[in-house]
Amino acid sequence: MSTTRREFVERMAAGAALVGGIPLTARMEKVASVAAPPVKDEWDLSWAKQVTAAKNKAVFDSPEIESGLGMMRAGIWKAQVNEVQGVPLSKVAAVTVLRHEGIVLAMQQSFWDKYGVGPMKKATGLDGKPTNTNPVLVSPADGGLPPVLANARLEKFIKGGGIALGCNLAFELDIVPIVMEHDKLGHDEARKLGLTMLVPGVILQPSGVFAVVHAQEAGAQYVGLS
Repeated sequence: MSTTRREFVERMAAGAALVGGIPLTARMEKVASVAAPPVKDEWDLSWAKQVTAAKNKAVFDSPEIESGLGMMRAGIWKAQVNEVQGVPLSKVAAVTVLRHEGIVLAMQQSFWDKYGVGPMKKATGLDGKPTNTNPVLVSPADGGLPPVLANARLEKFIKGGGIALGCNLAFELDIVPIVMEHDKLGHDEARKLGLTMLVPGVILQPSGVFAVVHAQEAGAQYVGLS
């Protein structure tokens, strides 16, 4: 857990301790209200229909940065199913879930540049070297990569019909506190700013675990980190 995330959790815990006389369920609801919007209709679950309708479907869990490979495996698998099994790309549903430490992969390069995400998270690129570049985004160096890898970059994955889901809980516990601390903003303002720096096409879900389970309920095979 990063220092920022730890401090945020500690602040929430301290706040809960101040209302020790309130029943546990009420305290839990208070914390939950910080981590998730209260309106049910705010969550976009339409992607699950795409998974259900597909011939081949898998969900790739990406709870760590892992040089971006956890996320990129989704695009690689989709291309392999098309090439080896002859299944049309439109009939292959690849889902990547960016959660826990992997939530920073859902953020644009402008976020990484402004907040120094690379050094903060000890991120590495595909070459294994320290980097402040989001390793899942399109790079000028992609010309030197095998096409199947270069085409698995997050933007291309989404443009090609891939489903990219982000964990709202991790967004609240990691991304929002980073913005709050750096820009000296309140929670709501920091969240609003953070949302503008999400990679276009990434769909926030109540939590990463919710997203992984819902994808499996729609018929997707689970693929974890290896």
